[in-house]
Amino acid sequence: MTQPWFRWKHQRPDSFSLIELLLVVALLGILSSWSLITHGRNERAAEAHALVLELGSWLAEISMAPEERNEACTVTIQPGSNLSQGTVIGSVQPASCALASQSVIPGGGRSSTRYNLGASHTTWTYTRRGALTLETGSGARSATEDITIRVNAEGQPPLLCLRISGTLGLIRFGKNNDSASTAGDCTDWSRL
Repeated sequence: MTQPWFRWKHQRPDSFSLIELLLVVALLGILSSWSLITHGRNERAAEAHALVLELGSWLAEISMAPEERNEACTVTIQPGSNLSQGTVIGSVQPASCALASQSVIPGGGRSSTRYNLGASHTTWTYTRRGALTLETGSGARSATEDITIRVNAEGQPPLLCLRISGTLGLIRFGKNNDSASTAGDCTDWSRL
């Protein structure tokens, strides 16, 4: 028995058409390129977070040394732009104030991320009981203002900050997620 012609025309074939396959391939290409861009941005942000946390722990170690060793410890931060892994960004004198006398930008082997680092003051001294003195052109003076160190990866947000209070030397971490802010100041000090 033969089938009527209208029934044969409305049967769906068992395969995909070329247009359907091309649309799926194009959609997968768009999604994968978007995910690669997002992954790269997130990886750079995570590396910047690691840099700020490592710098903060290095400074915390130095801030405790004067009380333990009964000697002042002078920190020098070296700001710059387009800094790569292995670059020295800070040093301490005397070297006995920390396990590592220098702070360098960490790297995971294949990382090619560049950093921008700025500081409101580049040299200060930790004295006993957490007091800070700032080194200025006219000599040392007691620190009453906070010291802020700003970091971002390749000039992209988020801007991350490390703030050292001028009175006690306490360290706080902050950020600014504003997409336009890569050189201003941090606005969120609640968490990193």
